[in-house]
Amino acid sequence: MPRTEPRKAKIEPIHKEEAAALKRLYDAKTDGLSQAAFAAEYGLGSQGNLWQYLNARSPLNASAASKFAAALGVKVRDFSPRLADEIDALAGAEQDMRATPSYRPWPFKRLSQDKICALDHKNFLLLEAAFMDAALGVGLDVLAPMTPKRASSPPAKKNTA
Repeated sequence: MPRTEPRKAKIEPIHKEEAAALKRLYDAKTDGLSQAAFAAEYGLGSQGNLWQYLNARSPLNASAASKFAAALGVKVRDFSPRLADEIDALAGAEQDMRATPSYRPWPFKRLSQDKICALDHKNFLLLEAAFMDAALGVGLDVLAPMTPKRASSPPAKKNTA
């Protein structure tokens, strides 16, 4: 008969050490914010998920560790050198991929590429103008000519009739 329950990750001693270090930082820095509010505000799922990370019932992963670090204003290495090394290795791999001319990842974490592509031509141009203004405001040389591989075209006009 097929297994119906998800397989639980085995908790190793390193996971318990990381959870204990994280819990010390969490207790010191959250200033009374409830676990439910913290989890919701920083994208860590439910209060139950947060509790499991802090009490070594679920091992930390790179994604959760990064969210905790950002929320607490610390470095991942402050509570998990193991995951900090993993994140550094992933960042190095991403740098290698970015050096490849054909690889251009979507750079915006909170802005869906699909939504941008779904804009009609007029709204695409308005967004592009706003982006150019913002880019100039942070000192990017957006007026320099783009190479053909980096140039993007606005989406085709949609027939709304």
